[in-house]
Amino acid sequence: MKKAYGRLDIFWPDGRVETALLTDDVTDVGRLGNSQVVIDHDGVDASHLRLSRTKQGAILHALTQKFETFVDSVAVKPGASVPLNGGEEIQLGSLRVVFRVVDDSPTLPMIPAVDDTTHHQRERAVPHRASASAYHRRARRVYLGRTQRDQHRPRE
Repeated sequence: MKKAYGRLDIFWPDGRVETALLTDDVTDVGRLGNSQVVIDHDGVDASHLRLSRTKQGAILHALTQKFETFVDSVAVKPGASVPLNGGEEIQLGSLRVVFRVVDDSPTLPMIPAVDDTTHHQRERAVPHRASASAYHRRARRVYLGRTQRDQHRPRE
C-alpha cells in the first residue's frame, strides 16, 4: 500500500465532510467514474482538475474550461498549475475542498511529565469556630433597632 502524501477534505452543502486520501502520483478529480476522486456535484466538470506529486510537493492542474477553479479565492485558468503547500481552499463550483498535507514520518514517543508539585496539608488542633462578620453584627444591631451607642443606655 502506498503512503498518502495528502488528502482532500470535501465540505458538502448539507454539512457532510468527506475525506479522500491522495496516494497516487497523479490523481484526477471530477464527475466521471474513471476519476480517482469522484465528486458528483453541480459546478464540477467530468474531468475538473489533476493533482500530481512531485519532489517539491503537490501541484494542482486545472483541466476544465466549462467551470472555473479557485485556489484561495484566486481563479486558476484552464491549463495553469498551482503549487499546493497544505491548507489551500479549492473551490469547485459551490463546493469547498481543502487540501491538506499528510506526513507519515514517524514521531518520537511522548515522555510523561514528572509531577514535582509539592502538596501541603494543614492540620488544626482546635476545631474551627465560625464567627459572625462585622457586617452581620451590624445588621443584627440595626435590625433590633439599637445602635452601638444605644446599647450602653438603659431602655426607657
